[in-house]
Amino acid sequence: IPLPDIHVGLLAGEEETGGNYDMHIARETMRVAIADLVESMPPSKHCLILGLGDLLHFDGYEARTERSGNPLDTDSRYPKVLREALRLVKYTIDLCLLRHGHVEVRLMAGNHDTKAALAVALALAEGYAGDERVTIDDSPAYIWFKRYGKVLLGATHGDKAKPDQMPLLMAVDRPQDWAASTRRRVFTGHVHHERLREIGGVIVETLRAPVAKDAYHSFEGYRAGRSFYGYTFWTDGSRMAKQEF
Repeated sequence: IPLPDIHVGLLAGEEETGGNYDMHIARETMRVAIADLVESMPPSKHCLILGLGDLLHFDGYEARTERSGNPLDTDSRYPKVLREALRLVKYTIDLCLLRHGHVEVRLMAGNHDTKAALAVALALAEGYAGDERVTIDDSPAYIWFKRYGKVLLGATHGDKAKPDQMPLLMAVDRPQDWAASTRRRVFTGHVHHERLREIGGVIVETLRAPVAKDAYHSFEGYRAGRSFYGYTFWTDGSRMAKQEF
């Protein structure tokens, strides 16, 4: 279950941007979408919740992106937004535990939440430390690869290593897993629109965001749709099923 670009704390008004979004709307719409998605997916022995970055819209008390300094339209104070983002991931974990044997969580950092993504991961690691059915990967690495049987998966947000670079990085960083896999797939976010291509035998998929447009993206002419996704892989590499809401 990827969590792409949820941007908890983003503020948008319908008259200005074409859609309303704030922390309350994010909480309610995301929880309903996640519940519908989890219910639609078949039970499995292992479930991966894969955050693709930008879980939070801003990364501190100053509402600007860290590297570029772009001003951001934000709802509420940073501690409240951080707490709500943590609760949303916990809600997803607890739902998945009802249908899957083991739940693994890996939250990638994005350009909007470089520090907060790690803070949420560390908090979850402490909170689920005594639960043998939950594994929290709190690594600060910006690129992730892992093999499940004959399925090799990868992820990054997409603002640093670009999506088209990921297949080569996968082969270089995980040569043994590459050799042992027959199905390889990479997930990225960042640009809020959907794109799928095959590069060197690896499917590289950039996912839509489920979030409404803020003023910047609306004024710049971005008009991508909104989606949530779920994937089921057979670990022998034979099949994959995809759901989209």
